Amino acid sequence: MSEPGPVLESLLRRLSECPPEFCETCTAAHGGAQVAAIMADHGRAYGHQFLTPDRRQWLKQLGQPVRAYKQKVRYWGLLSVTTWLLHDEWFLARPNLADLGWEWQTGERLQQLAELVRPELFTSDPDRREELARLCLAAHQLEPANETVLQARDRLQTLDSVERQRILAATASAERRAREVREAMARKQALESASRYGE
Repeated sequence: MSEPGPVLESLLRRLSECPPEFCETCTAAHGGAQVAAIMADHGRAYGHQFLTPDRRQWLKQLGQPVRAYKQKVRYWGLLSVTTWLLHDEWFLARPNLADLGWEWQTGERLQQLAELVRPELFTSDPDRREELARLCLAAHQLEPANETVLQARDRLQTLDSVERQRILAATASAERRAREVREAMARKQALESASRYGE
């Protein structure tokens, strides 16, 4: 993060005002096509040069009919919500940030987030709205106006669903390993006791 971004509250308000249709259109086999159209409309706001051949191809693939299984629908929904967020006047007035927005939307991190959180929660739940707004700013190498880099980083770390899931998985793995070690030690002690008893 290197420069101040918009006031956080303005992004939170925009997310709360996201039309429910942005998520509802993603629930069927044609959902990818709907999202591709939304993203293309947003891209055209930056000028024809934004939608490069590679990006047009990515959108074309997104629009191909596929079975609307849960993870795919969630990703479509999150793409739709993030496009609504990025269509805020603050971002539109800064076309120099448009490439970072595209990279964020099409990157692995957003797909990981979609696996953990239903897209509608990013418009209805206060913590998830804040998480998405802060992730958006971080992806653009920005921090909210009136916050230091450290404040912004600490708050995002507190809200980060992907990081929380990683920590939970690591903790569960460590606990499982500790349990296996204890059980192995108990078996060894039992064998040693039985051996001494047999003497």
